[in-house]
Amino acid sequence: MQVRVQLPSMLRAECGASEMVVEASTVREALDAIRAERPDVYRCVCDERHAVRRHMNVFVNDALVSKAGGLDEPLAEGDELSIYTAVSGG
Repeated sequence: MQVRVQLPSMLRAECGASEMVVEASTVREALDAIRAERPDVYRCVCDERHAVRRHMNVFVNDALVSKAGGLDEPLAEGDELSIYTAVSGG
């Protein structure tokens, strides 16, 4: 199924667009599709262990995906995967 992936502004220069459309049935498959199509974007989102980097957050529609096991969350046709850089301060 097709899933739209919204990219943060810092990755738009790498991708040349604000979004991508990938074929995937889970969050992990969507990230794998990004890796196959745009490895430079994937390396910004995931580390060498294929885990989402600490400073990145992934949402399915409006729900934050857990970094511990949430990558196997199923996706439905028309779902939107959004990638954001984490915001912190102090």
